[in-house]
Amino acid sequence: MITHRYVYDLFPGTFQTVELVAENPGTWLLHCHVADHIHAGMETTYTINKSGAVSETS
Repeated sequence: MITHRYVYDLFPGTFQTVELVAENPGTWLLHCHVADHIHAGMETTYTINKSGAVSETS
């Protein structure tokens, strides 16, 4: 299995739009690496079902 990890360095007040191909079933974590941001709720999980449909879980 090939593992891909993508990290974006962002300046304050900026954002990054990402696209994904929902082909790897499971629940995945999307988060910021700044601890204060994680505690403030700036993280989410999303689930890719076997059908390829994505459902946000948090």
